[in-house]
Amino acid sequence: MLNMDQSSKAIDYYLYNGAGNSFVMINNLMAIYSFLEEKSIVKKLCSELGNADGLIALKNEDDTDFEMDYYNADGGLGSMCGNGGRCAVRFAKDIGLIKSSTRFKAFDGIHSGVIEANGKVKISMSDVLTWQKHPLGYVINTGSPHIVIQVKNLDKVDVDSKGRSIRNSPEFKLDGINVNFIDQQDNLLHIRTYERGVERETLACGTGVTAAAIAWHEMNPGLFEKHLEVQAKGGLLAVDFVKKEDKYTNVYLSGPTEYTGGGTINL
Repeated sequence: MLNMDQSSKAIDYYLYNGAGNSFVMINNLMAIYSFLEEKSIVKKLCSELGNADGLIALKNEDDTDFEMDYYNADGGLGSMCGNGGRCAVRFAKDIGLIKSSTRFKAFDGIHSGVIEANGKVKISMSDVLTWQKHPLGYVINTGSPHIVIQVKNLDKVDVDSKGRSIRNSPEFKLDGINVNFIDQQDNLLHIRTYERGVERETLACGTGVTAAAIAWHEMNPGLFEKHLEVQAKGGLLAVDFVKKEDKYTNVYLSGPTEYTGGGTINL
């Protein structure tokens, strides 16, 4: 039980998993949960409700079906979360807000989402307009900032140590950056990610997988595929895109989602 003000309202929470990323979901369509403004409470909820990677609140939004607010596990309001967005679409369907398709608002703008016949959830991602070569790899913003680094023997990389060092380096410390290590194994791109705001390795990262697919396309100029599957520790994700002139457009992220439980808790 969380040690908080027991006079506050009880809230219903729902737990979802997207290819290994775990989220606490809150239905805040009626705008009754002011505790979301308190970083310490959000952090405690993430910690005590399954050590979740983040918390997502659904809000009403005038021009779309809903707005998704994403909070990092450290309690701070985060930027776009790809797997969180996919889980939000599944959650919206589960509570009867949508049917099988939707438009929703997130940190980086408007996204579309669809629950496919195979049960996977696909969402549109923001166009990628710029990317920079870096001594370590590529820096790419896919709704959240990422650096993608190609390595050998991915399984042996100390992701927490190396990722933390890069994320807290003078170059990236102020705003933070997500650190992705990639390697091709058996003709499949594999990824491991250190996430800012969570401050540890997570089992998957949707915006990171998207960044990895684009970086891999840049690293391999002869690669003509516009559909790349990327294996994260928590599951297999797919990225579709079109490179048109000097930008990546029609970017989509798809993969599995799962409802894993829920309940009611007093704050």
